[in-house]
Amino acid sequence: MFRDTLKTDLSEFSKGLYTDLTAADFEGSALKTARSLAVVFTASWCPFCSDFTPMFKSTLTENQLPYGSVDLTSYNNPLWETFQIEVVPTVVIFENGKVTYRVDGVYGRGLPQRVVNDVVHELRTRTK
Repeated sequence: MFRDTLKTDLSEFSKGLYTDLTAADFEGSALKTARSLAVVFTASWCPFCSDFTPMFKSTLTENQLPYGSVDLTSYNNPLWETFQIEVVPTVVIFENGKVTYRVDGVYGRGLPQRVVNDVVHELRTRTK
């Protein structure tokens, strides 16, 4: 459903809904949307992602904040290079399509709960 509407209408995100994103949803390093949106870059082989991502998704849903996820399981995904991601999970907030906030995962550690709280604070500030 969101795949068809992402580029033109993200009004459903205001309900705290989620979407999967792919390279087609980006134009270079710009996300094709004018809305504020938190995005977690993750991979199925990453043990830290399997801990962080459900916590990220549930917290943003509970707070009714817009978010998406990019699956970087394949090393051939061009978004590795586009965003110069070295460690997953990595969280990026886009506003008007541009990166306005970013927290990179820490090798061998991933990301702590504090990052989710920071993302909630940042998005609330931007979506007022």
